[in-house]
Parts: sequence; structure tokens; C-alpha cells
Amino acid sequence: MIPESPNMLEHIPEDFKYWRKYQQEKIEEILGHISNGKKIIVLNAPTGAGKSLYNISVGSILNSLNENNNAFVLTSTKMLQNQYSDEFPEVRVIKGRANYSCKSWEWLYNLRKNEDAKNRKKTEEYKPKTCEDCYKIAKNTKCNFEGVCEYKLAKKEALESTFACMNMAYFILAVPNEEVGFENRTLCIIDEAHNIEDTLMNHYTIEITKKRVENLRKSLKEPKEVNFPKEKWNGILPVNVYFKDIINYAVDAAFENIYEGEAELLKFLKKTVYSDIKIILDKQLVSKDIFFMKVKNQKNLVNMSNLERKQKLINYSKMFLPSNYIDLSESETTRFMDSIEKYQKRIKNAINLFDDLYKIEEIQESGEMGAKWIPTHVERNYGKNVGTYLEKIILKPIDVKDLKEELFDQADFYILSSATLSKQHMKDLGFSEKDYAVVSVPASFPVKNRPLKVITEFNMNYENLNKKDYFKKTVEKLDLILSNHKNERGIIHVSSNKLMKDIFKNSIHKNRMIKVTSNGNLLDGIESIDSGLYYHEKKNNSVLISPSLHTGVDFKDDKARFQIIFKVPFLAGDEQVTARRKKDPNWYFGKAVTQMIQSYGRTTRSVNDYSITYILDKRALHYLKNDNFTPNWVKEAVIKYNTVEDALIK
Repeated sequence: MIPESPNMLEHIPEDFKYWRKYQQEKIEEILGHISNGKKIIVLNAPTGAGKSLYNISVGSILNSLNENNNAFVLTSTKMLQNQYSDEFPEVRVIKGRANYSCKSWEWLYNLRKNEDAKNRKKTEEYKPKTCEDCYKIAKNTKCNFEGVCEYKLAKKEALESTFACMNMAYFILAVPNEEVGFENRTLCIIDEAHNIEDTLMNHYTIEITKKRVENLRKSLKEPKEVNFPKEKWNGILPVNVYFKDIINYAVDAAFENIYEGEAELLKFLKKTVYSDIKIILDKQLVSKDIFFMKVKNQKNLVNMSNLERKQKLINYSKMFLPSNYIDLSESETTRFMDSIEKYQKRIKNAINLFDDLYKIEEIQESGEMGAKWIPTHVERNYGKNVGTYLEKIILKPIDVKDLKEELFDQADFYILSSATLSKQHMKDLGFSEKDYAVVSVPASFPVKNRPLKVITEFNMNYENLNKKDYFKKTVEKLDLILSNHKNERGIIHVSSNKLMKDIFKNSIHKNRMIKVTSNGNLLDGIESIDSGLYYHEKKNNSVLISPSLHTGVDFKDDKARFQIIFKVPFLAGDEQVTARRKKDPNWYFGKAVTQMIQSYGRTTRSVNDYSITYILDKRALHYLKNDNFTPNWVKEAVIKYNTVEDALIK
């Protein structure tokens, strides 16, 4: 089944006609596991090993044996998707609908512009609509621009390709849905596979905020109707009184009476919300009482009584163009577009809220599979005179072991590719060691170019960091490291915005520091990642300090010759984290180790590159030496020092 080694070069991507160290040997090892029927192969490959070439080479070899052996390539970011398509022309990228502009809206806007020009009116600034907008409001309405729709064209190319590349979130949402059209493939490659659990967790997490529900109530306060050209548009858009009642129930009860916990929350939603929804959906959809539109040429209204998850209540608002919209006059089209603009926000709010309510019903049903769901209650203090009130409820599964089927039922074989995928990660996903094979690639960068210096002088636990003198001493030692690297750029990795601000306030090197977070806050002197990186390169000894730079950023060469991990980055303890830690303490520790390793991998990005990483928390040593958490290429770089001074001398 597998080609002989001397001929393997015939099957790897065209631009890669030579092997890096270990590549041929490890690709043969992966193919051997596939030949033996092992469904899941974990590829542990450090930074610079060329994981993407391993992944695509295996897929290309399988495809050369049988043209029907096609593959999915899943990434954690859009940037990584683009990287795959840039490096490998045979890879076709498909992203979510929100990444593609809607041709129908462009056409409508041009009509409006022409109409306004005739009437000597200035056309409002055009805000492009996306295919996601279109899909949410007009799921079952025929689109007359399918032939030029950017999303449909990208999806068609991906469907027909040897490698269909998408992010994990899109894959979980879209691929199991038959309407999207993807069939199971021979191979599924998951890059940055250490993110699988977080992606699944985000997919199943539900957040219902008081503000969101109250905004929806306000938008539904005064029922109004919008009349369209009846001879060409057979339908009206009333606001539904039952719908408003349901939202009233949700606000009055969900955020005031059920603070006690998940049982009350789910019981309430089942009893008050879903019973009313089902009554409405079981009605004949023929009157104004139902928030729904009927498209001309559609024989019957869509039957909503089956409550299919993907159908949900999106059909309540078929607001795009009917199939014969081309016959509408320019003035009719302009009025139509004005009406859509007017109602679009409230319809989106309604759809999104009901989307979550249906997920909650699914949560109850999923309890039979063993998944347990934990509510986190987020409160807000409005001051002495008002008091503290519940602001939102977040429902998260305690783990994803019973929720991974939609990801792992779509291919015959899986390659889970990562620099930091550990035994603990696989355990967190519900796999035992006999369920998968491991292929480990040694590091190709010399250890002397990437030392990981763990200093045991400080225990950075919560209690110690809250001692003023202790914290002051830790910052003084951090300043020693900065002084030792006075002419070099560097990074300080912290675990929170508060810690970032406290270090900045106490450091004698604050003039070198650039505070960075994912969103930035210029009022507090905090840059976004993009602007922080821009200013970082303008100064030859700047130091970025941030809780947000442990992943997705490349600090090669003199962009960073040193970095400091101030403390072990344990997760903040909300209700879900507390419950999960109680169930499996190693999950909690493993998450922190993964983030440290990701931080470590930001620098020394090639064979000739070099950098030093310092960790100032003694607790890191124990975890980094643990086989369940840490790959060999990291363990071999760990060096213990008793003091910062020792680490700077040696």
C-alpha cells in the first residue's frame, strides 16, 4: 500500500523536493500506522520541524494511491489557513460565511444609489453585508447570485479539492450538516491540535446576558407591520406578541429567580420557554401571529414543528429577495431595502437568542451521554445605592469527552499535529493511550540556542504575590534580567492585566516597556497586539509585557532575544474551572504547562536563531519535567537555577 522510500519524493508537494532532517523517516512511520489501521496518529513536532509538510505529504501520498483519498486540513486560525494555501497550491480554503461579502446586497445598494441619484439624494454610507447575514435571514430563499457568490465558489472548490482547509470551529458547525455537502474523507489533519478541547468547549458554551435580552425586549415593545409590494411579495413582517411574552419570561425568571444553579435554570427554560415555543410552532403558520415571511413561488410554508436544530427559528425572518426580485422596480427595491435595514438588528437579536435557547434544550438531552454542564453566574456591582445584580449566565460543559463525535466521525484517519500535544491533552479528550499512536519528531534547533532557565528563588502563588515586599523583590529581580539585556528586545509573559500593570508600575525599566493586550486600551496606555508589535520594532531594546502573546505571534531573530515568564499561568477559577479541577487536577496543571510551552516557542524560530527564556516561578520546574505534560524537545532545554544572579552568570 505504501510506496517504497526512494520513490516517496514523487508524492510530496511540488515545491518540496528535499527532506529536512527526520522528515522522510517520520512520514514513513505515520504511513505505517495508517497501514496498520490506527485511526488517530499524534504528530509531536517542535517549532521549525515543518509540521505542515508532514501533514500535506501524508495526504498527497494517500491520494496518489487512490484519487478518492482526500483530506480535511483543520487549523485554529484563519492566518494558518492562509499559510497552508500560500505554501501548497493544492489546498483549497473555505471559511465561514461571515468572511465573504454578499452579492445580493451589493446589487441592492447599486439600485438604491441610482434611485437616490435620480431624486438628488445622497446615498447613505454602504455597510457591506456578508453571506452570514444572508444565510441567517434567508436560509431557504433562492439566491439569484449563486453563480458568483464568493462563499459558494470557495465551498465548491473545497468540495472538489484533494485538501479542503477550514478552521476547527467551521468544521464542527458545518461539516456534520448534510446541507453543506461535505462527505467523509479518508484523512483529517488537525493542526495546532492542542486547541481541540478549547474549540469544542467554545462551540458548546452558551452565554445569555441580561443586557442582550433587555435590548430585545425594547425592540419588540411596540408591534408594527411593514408592508411590501403585495403583487410581487406575498408576505408581511409583523412583530409577534407570543414572542415578546417568551422574552418577558426569560428576563423575569432567568435573571431574578434561578440564581441557585443549573438544575433550576434548565428546569425553568424547559417549562416556561420551550413549552411556549412549541405551542407557537405547532400552530398553522398562516396568520400574522407568527413572525414569519412567505416567499412567492413557495408552495407551502416551511414546516417548523419538527424543531430541527439547524432550522431553529431562522425561518421566522426570510427577509431577502424572492426568486423573482429582478422584477421589482427601483423604487420598490429601495423601500424594501429600507425596511430590511430597519428590522435587521432586532431579527438578528431574536435569532441569536433563540439559537442559544435551543442549545440549552440540547444540553439537557446530552446529559444522557454523560456530559455535565456547569453554570457560571457573572454579577455586576452598580454601586451602593443600587446593589449587585446578576449580569449573565454562562453554561459550559465540565469536559468535552462526550461531545467530540462531530469532530472525530468525519474521516477514516486523523493526524493530530502540534508542538505541545501531551498525554494529558489526549486524556482530556477522552482517549486512552491504546486509542492512538504517537510519532515524535526531535528538535532540529540546537539546545544551546534555546535554553529554558527555571529560577527557583520565588514561589509566585497568590498569597506571596499579594505581599507587598515579596512582590517588590520579584520585580527587582526581573529588572536585573532586563538590565542584563539592556540592548536587546524582549517579552514579559504575564497571566493577567492586573499583573501587567503592577509590574509596569514597580519596574525601573518602564520606559522600555510596551503594555499589550488583545484589544488594547489607549486610555490606560495599553496597545493592541498589532500596534504593540509596530512600536516594538521601532526601538532596539523595547520589551513587550502582555498576557496575550503566548500564541500566534512570531518573534524570530532580534525581534526578541530573551523572554520572561513571570509566573505559572494557571487558569482563573470560575465555577466551571473549579469543578473541572476537582474532577481532574492534572487538567488544570496541564493547561498551565501548555501555555508556558507556547510562550517558550515564540522565540528561536530557525536553526541559526537564538534566545533565552527565563521562568521566575519555582513551581514550573516540577510540571515541565512531567512526561504527561511536556514533550522531550522542551524537557531537554530546561535548566534549574537557584537565583536570578546564577542564571545571568551561567
